[in-house]
Amino acid sequence: MGNERDSEEKYCRLSDAKISLESVSLEEKDEKRGFSLGFWIYLSNSARPCSVLLHQINPKVEGDVPFVALNEESKLIIFPLLGLHEEAPCPGSLFPSRGVTHLSASNPCPSEKWVHIGCQVTQRYMCLHINAIMVDGTSLPLSNARNRRYSLRLTTLVGNKGNVEGYFYNSQVWSSSVSIKSQYTKDQPVRLFLDNSSLPDGVEAGPDGVWNIVGGKPSCRRNFSLEVLLLNGIGQPVCRDMEIMASLVYADNGAPVENSRDDGEDPLLLSCDGMEYPSTNRPVPLVRGRAAFKLKVAKLSSKCDNRLFRVFFYPFSTQRYPFLETYSQPIRCISRSKQNQRTTGSGRKILPTQPPCENPSLQKTSNGHNNGGTCGLKTEASREIQNQTQTLNQNPNQQHSPNQHENGGQNGAAEKFDQPEKRPKIECKMPMEQKDANENSPVVLNGTSSNAEEAESNPLSGSDSDGANKATMLREALEATRFGASSTLDDALVFRYCLEGMLERSVILREALSTASNDDMADFAKRVGLYTGCSHHRNQLLMAKKLIEEGDETWTSISFNKTRVLWSCVIPEIVKKFMFISHSSNRGLSEQDIEVLRGIAGCSEELGREDFERLWYWMYPVALTLARERINKLWECLVPRWIEGFITKEEAENALRSPKGPEKPGTFLLRFPTSRSWPHPDAGNLVISYVGSDLMIHHKLLALDYSDERGEELQHLLLEEPELTQLGRVIRPEVS
Repeated sequence: MGNERDSEEKYCRLSDAKISLESVSLEEKDEKRGFSLGFWIYLSNSARPCSVLLHQINPKVEGDVPFVALNEESKLIIFPLLGLHEEAPCPGSLFPSRGVTHLSASNPCPSEKWVHIGCQVTQRYMCLHINAIMVDGTSLPLSNARNRRYSLRLTTLVGNKGNVEGYFYNSQVWSSSVSIKSQYTKDQPVRLFLDNSSLPDGVEAGPDGVWNIVGGKPSCRRNFSLEVLLLNGIGQPVCRDMEIMASLVYADNGAPVENSRDDGEDPLLLSCDGMEYPSTNRPVPLVRGRAAFKLKVAKLSSKCDNRLFRVFFYPFSTQRYPFLETYSQPIRCISRSKQNQRTTGSGRKILPTQPPCENPSLQKTSNGHNNGGTCGLKTEASREIQNQTQTLNQNPNQQHSPNQHENGGQNGAAEKFDQPEKRPKIECKMPMEQKDANENSPVVLNGTSSNAEEAESNPLSGSDSDGANKATMLREALEATRFGASSTLDDALVFRYCLEGMLERSVILREALSTASNDDMADFAKRVGLYTGCSHHRNQLLMAKKLIEEGDETWTSISFNKTRVLWSCVIPEIVKKFMFISHSSNRGLSEQDIEVLRGIAGCSEELGREDFERLWYWMYPVALTLARERINKLWECLVPRWIEGFITKEEAENALRSPKGPEKPGTFLLRFPTSRSWPHPDAGNLVISYVGSDLMIHHKLLALDYSDERGEELQHLLLEEPELTQLGRVIRPEVS
């Protein structure tokens, strides 16, 4: 706790910032010796171009001069020091002024994000570092003043009083013998972060990007899960003894949403250990830099003049700062009946922020159409099955009229199927079963979206025959369940699995595997694929038996029947299991990889059974992917390093974006998404993070089965993609 308080004391408003140069010592004869200074700044959205952030003041000089400012393009610039350099700005001069010597960053300074500014100074030279990377430097003539060394010691850098909203952290002045990079990594500020790019379980996104969540009455509410991270300046999770609160606020003004007038119920509820609590009464502790929230909304937007909400996260018992607060996407809370109307209405459903699977391989066939089933939300597919069961049983061969397509729950099919021969026959298959792919047009990247967040939120847009496709799959599902009654996994369990989130699904599978055979699981996987309209649950369901059995054996071998075990004792067995499952002979896990696994487990010095299962559910599918011959070759190859170790999305983006600007368009990295664990359909899949032609960073899911079908090396197929031209590299700090 003492370290926490020390860190809090280092935060201050930008207007209260103060750096004294009293300790600076420069030798007259040694012009190469100098000093360095560094600090972190956080600018609000209100920061405007042509604003001075830090002034220089000196009692021997009337007025002040700028030291750090934003230029007309909002780029950070610094000026020579008063009392040391001849080209320092004149006291009292207006800013901005042209012709004044300065150093400039290459890119605009981001708002609402911590940026480290380092300045290396000698008597004849000055250079600017942004986030420990040198971006500009220049030679400077000495001041003519004889007492320049003593005058410099009187100079103080102070914040601009109230003109720019921002915060300041950990200013230091040190000898030039110590590198700026070493100081940059030592003591970093933190911020709360909620990744809104991927769609959480229990959430449907509309075309306007608003999250639609079913809430209202207790019988209608649906859980949705959000994870808040505490990140340091370079985007890594930070271990900190802190509790996070969640509350529901209006999206337009941030005011708290009122309790229900009928029963006074809190508008946002938190589920914990099977119980529900008002979210404002139950803080969630950070575990390894992460706080997981399972929430329900009790207040409908229709009861609040159709206003939108947000979930607001903030620390429970820590001083409030803007960088320690974060918000979800705007939320529209709707009733279950309203969701049904939205689902069954005409027009195609568009999910701009849906996670990449439910169908991670929509590949183009030789006739130009997408080959694969439409992957809608699990709840909608299940409800459509229930809504149409009676109709299909009464007349399974009945022709649907256009009106029935519009009003009968079909997903906006535009084509009219008045004649039987015009009804398309679509099968929902795994990518490896698709034999009609165009050999001349390899499609390794999934999806066609050009948004900046495709990979972990790639939309899956259906074709014009979605309605007929779904009707075909529904009929096949009914036939499969009608004649498969011998399975121990009945229809009710399949529906329950399709409706639940990932945690509940893992519990369902554990219970089912106690009595189910391999044939039962294969049948269960087929029916889940038919009911959801997505066949890519299959891999996760078929691996379930071995995953759970080997996980139980591994836990028994490392725990010796204890409830908790030291993390340091777990590492050797985890590395051994990983290399065995992945068939890896030359490359194991680095210290950074192990730290990522530790973050996924959410443990500190000790590992419990629940922590182990989080780690195992992520690592096992990844290891199975690496066991595939073509992927294993890439993993074992270290020069060049085709697959980076276990890295987060933030680390990948930081590697592809530097203070000098984004890497060259086409630069890419291969990584495993750390947010996808078994039984999520994307667990174990590879994601390509790359710089697009628009200089934005994109993320797309890799269609691994396509490379198997082509029979070519995966690296060759990657470089055939027009979006990918060169392999990037992640420079990771050593684990202390």
